[in-house]
Amino acid sequence: MFILHRIGRKLICYLLTIFTLLLAHHPSFHFIKASLALRDLESFLFDVALAWLSIKSLSFAVDRINAKIHGRLTSSDIFSILVYCFYLPVFFTGPIMNYETFCEMQKSSRPIPLKEFISRFLHLLFCRISWYFVYELFLLFIYSSAVQFYPDQVANYDSWALCGLGYALPMMFFLKYFVLYGTANAIGKLEGFELPPPPKCISCIHQSSFLWRHFDRGLYLWILKYLYHPVINSQWKNMFRKILALGVCFGFVCIWHGMDKSICVSSTMNCLLVASEIIVKFILTTRSGKTFEKLPTTMKIRISAALSTPHFLMMCLSCCFFLSNFEIGMLLVKRIFSGDVYPLVPLLIIMYCGCHVSMDSKEVAKKTI
Repeated sequence: MFILHRIGRKLICYLLTIFTLLLAHHPSFHFIKASLALRDLESFLFDVALAWLSIKSLSFAVDRINAKIHGRLTSSDIFSILVYCFYLPVFFTGPIMNYETFCEMQKSSRPIPLKEFISRFLHLLFCRISWYFVYELFLLFIYSSAVQFYPDQVANYDSWALCGLGYALPMMFFLKYFVLYGTANAIGKLEGFELPPPPKCISCIHQSSFLWRHFDRGLYLWILKYLYHPVINSQWKNMFRKILALGVCFGFVCIWHGMDKSICVSSTMNCLLVASEIIVKFILTTRSGKTFEKLPTTMKIRISAALSTPHFLMMCLSCCFFLSNFEIGMLLVKRIFSGDVYPLVPLLIIMYCGCHVSMDSKEVAKKTI
């Protein structure tokens, strides 16, 4: 990427990134990894590091081309690129930060006073490690990630147990990344870097767009800068452009995660869900939509929660596809929609209450800013 970006053509950099990701997930690439005699954990870390490096490489290439310094080659440039790509706290776990922002923080970072350093270190030690032990404690009783390898056993679950699995999958995933991203963020603060924050609790999120915006903030900003904005090309009122940009973004997410059947289903569902939010926002700007804004506040909240309930349910199902596999996801879909009123109606009532919790938490967050 470093050699090709010096040509100054961003399209070549994008194509190289796509080619690298497709090759990394192709079965023929497994033979290359096999020649390295990597064990399971080492092979997993190799795949994860390669995925992060691929989008970091695109970031520094595009940012340097935009800044018109792609033809410059100094020891300082090489050092900055290497530090950005191999910065250890985020090398294996993330979160991602774009190259331009990273360089600005690198230049503006100052040594932290010893007293403040010790205070931050103790805060890291207490908060993040405490949550790590909470996560490990939950793993003793909740096997949400392991059961995906036993779909025959999951098929024997009753409806509530299966819905409990659907709840445990995203919650355990959130807790894991709260520890990983929170630790990376805390270590970055010790060194003067303000890395993207850990994810917000997904129990208070009922919109797919809000989930993508706040679960992995770094990846969201990366997608926004390098995929969404270039496709939109300042045509913010063009509905077709927005839908096209969504397709490009979620298509890239699908490729980046390996294009497994469950990943493809999850990416498609999320793309449609976010597109539906954009369409609803557009409808609210029309004359008919503006009449909705004139309704009493309590009525608006109740109607919004009722209309958001199916959206919330589909968002949860998309997470289950993403975090397990196609078989587990289809088991949930069939159990929920192929039965009678049970478990669909009780589940929709719970989801409706969850929408109220999510909207209330948003209002509280706005007041505390």
